[in-house]
Amino acid sequence: MRITNRGEYGLRIAMRLARNFGKSEPTTTHAIAQVEHLPEEYVQKLLWELLRAGVIVSRRGAKGGFVLAKPPREITARQIIWALEGGIFEVACLRFMEGEKRCMYLDLHDCGLRGLWVNLYKKIDELLTEANLELLIQEEDRVKERLKFVAGRRIIPIATV
Repeated sequence: MRITNRGEYGLRIAMRLARNFGKSEPTTTHAIAQVEHLPEEYVQKLLWELLRAGVIVSRRGAKGGFVLAKPPREITARQIIWALEGGIFEVACLRFMEGEKRCMYLDLHDCGLRGLWVNLYKKIDELLTEANLELLIQEEDRVKERLKFVAGRRIIPIATV
């Protein structure tokens, strides 16, 4: 399994856009970079990849920026991860079935791992498909509420764009 910073930051960026969904003005690259504490150039690169994947749309002009292409409940973590990572789990058995011969055990018909890898892939894919942006935001809000007091100290609230 492989989810890099690109996937995680891309999800955070999409969640930021989801929080602003339906507002009159799009969210700028600069605003996202500030709130998420990421370099603006990196945010721009991830936004363009999400744009190419159809997850977001851009608005031009003085009040331009980015918005989600669909409501948050219709955009899944899977769509974002696949757009930025090109997948998350490489299963040699699945590649073999698609025409690439890479698994040396398939001809022996005695590999007990194929079922494990395929099932693991399916479960991860299923979880990422079920996790839409609306649900991720709700979970983030619950976590923020629980973390208001850590070790008897109030933590600094997370800023919103």
